[in-house]
Amino acid sequence: MTESSRLFTLRLWPAAETDDGGAPQWRGKIQSLPDGEAYNFGDWLDLIRALEAMLSSDLMEKASTDDTDFSD
Repeated sequence: MTESSRLFTLRLWPAAETDDGGAPQWRGKIQSLPDGEAYNFGDWLDLIRALEAMLSSDLMEKASTDDTDFSD
């Protein structure tokens, strides 16, 4: 089995301050390198979904070009 890795850039910025002095809301962008696939997100759950989408597309691509069996 060959292991592979992925490289991502993650950018975060405060989108808005709360009126009550609480923590700011964060926005971000995750981008895969070197292919440039990118997703913008507005919360942590969206970030996780974006990562899952990018990583699962890799698995699907590998499965379609490789005879690797991913079953147990």
